[in-house]
Amino acid sequence: MATLIIPAGFYTRERVFFQDASVESRFGPEVTQTKLRSVICIPMSNNRGQVYGALFLGNHYPFSPNHASILSLLVRQASISIANALLFKSVQQATKANLQMIQSQRQALEEARKSREDAMKATKIKSNFLASMSHELRTPFRCVFDSRVTQRWLTFRSAHSMGFWTYLGAPT
Repeated sequence: MATLIIPAGFYTRERVFFQDASVESRFGPEVTQTKLRSVICIPMSNNRGQVYGALFLGNHYPFSPNHASILSLLVRQASISIANALLFKSVQQATKANLQMIQSQRQALEEARKSREDAMKATKIKSNFLASMSHELRTPFRCVFDSRVTQRWLTFRSAHSMGFWTYLGAPT
């Protein structure tokens, strides 16, 4: 009998309640072959119509409408609990994805910081190298230049002290 009543509850998404199922002609001879006379089938669904399952109870004693009402309330609460659990699970998955995204952003930020530090070190090394090379290149030339100037000055002074005005283009 459950194989006939549960699909009816799923299809209609409404409670199926019979105090005496044997008087229902749509279930046919299967009702007479079982000891169950009173049945309740209540589908568990959310507010969007998605069905999670169903509660099926059968008894050879009749269920009262109060039984059906109380079970309907319990099934409604169970449906809300299932919907909340599914929602919580999706929130957990989204939170996990967000945490992974935050972690990857932190790693990218750390890599960018390290790259910036490496670039700053490279710039400092380059500046030190250029300053050192500039000094190394200027020092020998300064000696050569200074020695030529000193030599010319000495030649001029010695020529001037002797009374000669000849110094590289000086008027004679």
